[in-house]
Amino acid sequence: MGKFLWSIAHKQPVVLVISLAILVVLLVAAQPGAAQAASQSPASAVKSTCERWYTVRSNDTLGTIASRFGIEPYQVVNSNDLRSPYTIYMGQKLCIPKAAIHADQLKKLPKKYLNQGAASFNASWSPAGIVIKPLNFPVKSSLLVKVDDLGDPAAQWVKLGVFTTRKGVKQYSFRLPRDLQDAHQLTVCVKNLNTDLRMCRNTPYR
Repeated sequence: MGKFLWSIAHKQPVVLVISLAILVVLLVAAQPGAAQAASQSPASAVKSTCERWYTVRSNDTLGTIASRFGIEPYQVVNSNDLRSPYTIYMGQKLCIPKAAIHADQLKKLPKKYLNQGAASFNASWSPAGIVIKPLNFPVKSSLLVKVDDLGDPAAQWVKLGVFTTRKGVKQYSFRLPRDLQDAHQLTVCVKNLNTDLRMCRNTPYR
């Protein structure tokens, strides 16, 4: 390479300058991590190793979780690959990353997502069985309902059925099988068939 540059230096100085410039560009590009560092944006830098894990409670929102750990709401969304409408679920384990260095450059979430409560449910008794009231689930969520008799240690889980959340419908009723109709308290579990997340509650004692 040295002999080549020396030979053209005596003939065409301009060619030498251009050749040196090309050589510098090639050497810089060959450095490990050079391309990665150049392409890394503040948003992608946020997706880092989890500092801790947090289990979502029924009254949590993305805003309250982010505030609790001193991070930005979009960090929670990005680190957990949440997609619009950014629903979080009671019992879900969320990755909590480090605070962002360039927090002012992060994407801002609309308030309707920021303050949206975690998806959960209430269970209560009815004359025919139990009533499930899903809270904050996206429309068209498919949910499996199973129950267990708290008063009978030998009892097995019983599947009551599957329902799909519909707009404007606030509750769904299920008839209990005969061997559970005398139960005084049930553990009710709802499994989201779209996300495979499960959450459980106990009915009030009757």
